[in-house]
Amino acid sequence: MGRDVKDFVETTLELYLNGSVDKAYEVATMDEKINHYFENIRDLATEEIRKNPDAIVTGRDYFQVISYLERIGDYAKNICEWVVYFETGKIVEL
Repeated sequence: MGRDVKDFVETTLELYLNGSVDKAYEVATMDEKINHYFENIRDLATEEIRKNPDAIVTGRDYFQVISYLERIGDYAKNICEWVVYFETGKIVEL
């Protein structure tokens, strides 16, 4: 998940510098993959905590990290939306 978020942010920043609307739509779809990671990891961590209540502190840390990574993905998607706005003047929700 971390590597994909890093790649998403790097690609988004390159897109911001180059300003391609078509590419903005394409890159924004990477957020769906990040959201999928978040849901899967959250479910796995929840299941492990149910099996082993002693893991709650570690699980809490996992939840915090995956929440931060998911939010970074949201920010990258917002940058894609800004690129579309800068290039077309249209406000879009990608």
